[in-house]
Amino acid sequence: MERNGDIVGYVTVRWWQERDGTWLCLHRGYLLPEHRGGGIGSDMVNWAESRIRRLAQQDGTARTAVFGANAMVSEEELELADLRRLPEHNGQLPAGIGVGAAEPTSYHAAWKTVVDSYANVAFTEKWTFESFLARAAPTCWRAAWDDDRMAGVALCSIRRHDHTVGEVEELRVRAESRRLGLGRAMLLDGLRSLREHGAETARLYTGTANPHRSCG
Repeated sequence: MERNGDIVGYVTVRWWQERDGTWLCLHRGYLLPEHRGGGIGSDMVNWAESRIRRLAQQDGTARTAVFGANAMVSEEELELADLRRLPEHNGQLPAGIGVGAAEPTSYHAAWKTVVDSYANVAFTEKWTFESFLARAAPTCWRAAWDDDRMAGVALCSIRRHDHTVGEVEELRVRAESRRLGLGRAMLLDGLRSLREHGAETARLYTGTANPHRSCG
């Protein structure tokens, strides 16, 4: 969306198939604060929904497709100063548990850890290992290991189109390994890696309905 030749907002549209066969079409819009309240946001939503309708009709998924959108009352991110103040140690972990980079040989285990964590959650994307690899940006991925078993994973990545922005896309710990400090250790390790790879800000998305109380 442009005004007087300057970009003031944009919309993204992506879609995937849920486990129950429903196609969810997610649209997300971003608009500079000083341009809100004048109808531009509504125009962006209308454009996104019209675009989704056309795509669903073209792909033959119209009967099983639904709109999806996320709404936020605020958005905060860690700034460079925050990243510089990160603790340089992960803290004390139980014996036999280690945290480190997720190597290529463990990508399947990382995918399985994430997928298993959504096993009983409604409205969950059907995420195959092939599509997982296609979206992967594993430079800063971190994993927790309990001996030779992956106990958790933090999918931290540098945004492809803006290398100053880091994101924590997934932070998952297996049920039997929770409340041991693994999530915090992986998150700290991942944020330090993002900083070392040039990130000046870092984003972690959480939800108030999270049953494990890991809300930011």
